[in-house]
Amino acid sequence: MSTELLSRVAPFDAMSDADRATLAGLLEAHSFAPGQNVYGAGDPSIGMKMLVSGTVVLTDVTLTTLSTDPEVRIDRPGTLFSLGSLLMPFAHRHNVKAATEVEILLLPRRRFQRLIETGDSAGHRLLDHLLVRLAGNVRTLNQAIHDLLTHE
Repeated sequence: MSTELLSRVAPFDAMSDADRATLAGLLEAHSFAPGQNVYGAGDPSIGMKMLVSGTVVLTDVTLTTLSTDPEVRIDRPGTLFSLGSLLMPFAHRHNVKAATEVEILLLPRRRFQRLIETGDSAGHRLLDHLLVRLAGNVRTLNQAIHDLLTHE
């Protein structure tokens, strides 16, 4: 099931079947009942998560000062969360709660880092995607800071 799902989700869709199978073998499936926390702000990150099914509500604690509606509903299978946690541990800044029955796949940091250490191409392709996405996030944050400081 996870190999088929990965084939429909970027960046995995551009990977070979062998790379997807390697990554699928590292994933852990987790289920959450409606109202159950997937993780909370301040919880330690343990790895990248991918929404398989259901709807989660993400509350970004940084948005509470910037928006009147800091909650975001996410129901698109394949949505990735906590990509940066593959590189290093950090405390989550979001609250993520299941709004419906939710299935999540977890790629634990320790498994990903072992994959990188072995030189496996699947790990390196995922790392490339992660770095491109993080660079985009930095550009977005830089623009937001610039806009905030130059706003009159």
